[in-house]
Amino acid sequence: TFDRTGVVVLGCSIHDTMVGWILVVDTPYVVHTAANGTATLAGLPSGDFELRAWNNSMTEEQPGEALHVGGDAIAPRQLHIDAQPVSMSP
Repeated sequence: TFDRTGVVVLGCSIHDTMVGWILVVDTPYVVHTAANGTATLAGLPSGDFELRAWNNSMTEEQPGEALHVGGDAIAPRQLHIDAQPVSMSP
């Protein structure tokens, strides 16, 4: 159990290149992208939200986008992540 939101980085004390990330969020509305980079959030209740994206290679936290969910269909959104390539070589 985590007591605050944010990124938790897990490292291996034997292999420096073995790293894992846990993103702790305060919402049940989370989705992972497919291999082609797309994702679909379904079942959102009506209301105002902030749409955010995260990737382990982000150099800094990116701003979110305001999202209003009402009776009408939501238009597709494109989010771009300012990220640096992650080197997995020793």
